[in-house]
Amino acid sequence: MAQDMNPDVLEILNILSRVSNATTIDSPATAAGPLAATRVADPAAAASTLLTGLSAAGATPRAESPAEGYLMAAIAATASRDPPATARSVLVAPPTSAPDPSAIKTYAAALRYITGTLLQDKRVMDRIKKMRQHQQDHEKQWFEGREGVKRKYEQRRKGRKTLEGVLKLVGGNTDKAEEELQRQDSLDETEELARYDLKVHAASVQMVKAMSAELASLGVPLFCNPDYMAAEKNAESKAGAVDGDLAEMLENKRKIVELLDDLCDED
Repeated sequence: MAQDMNPDVLEILNILSRVSNATTIDSPATAAGPLAATRVADPAAAASTLLTGLSAAGATPRAESPAEGYLMAAIAATASRDPPATARSVLVAPPTSAPDPSAIKTYAAALRYITGTLLQDKRVMDRIKKMRQHQQDHEKQWFEGREGVKRKYEQRRKGRKTLEGVLKLVGGNTDKAEEELQRQDSLDETEELARYDLKVHAASVQMVKAMSAELASLGVPLFCNPDYMAAEKNAESKAGAVDGDLAEMLENKRKIVELLDDLCDED
């Protein structure tokens, strides 16, 4: 293999051998020994270390040929380079923790927390979806119950008209009686619907309280803020008009509920 070696390469190997006090490679017959001796893990690094040591000792390396001068310049340039990135100390910023949702008081901050943190929590979002389904089921039942009351009185009116037609066929006069019955039915229907609506209102208020408490336990902003929770409870006990700050908070909570509703629809 040595007989086919490029002369310049052979000269560089001779330089490396001379720098490391190895036997000079001057012929193909003696090439194997010194060549094996220069097969270190990193020849350039080894030569650079030798060159640096000579400089530190006050000796000035002197090139004896153009090839040797080129090699020494290349070694010096390599030695002056910065260490690889893997050897440098890398500063890594510590991960930023999510803000405390109970300290959030504005809708903008609540929006950022929900879209950036809460939305990634599958357990919380699954629970919110179940709450939403629970609310929809109750609203459907309340609507159907009210429609049932209205159907009851509508069927009663139809039955009276049928009876009135039969009585007229046999010569009976039921006009005044029918008018009175219709008026009474209308009053009864109005009163029953009003009672039903009051029951639904009371049930819906309890449902909203239960859902608000659960949203607070899940860490939904504005719902878990202790100041807002205390202010809302105090306003309920007084049963009076809410002040401006509380009214704004309630409006922001309403928008949070709408946001969560839209996020559930997107899945």
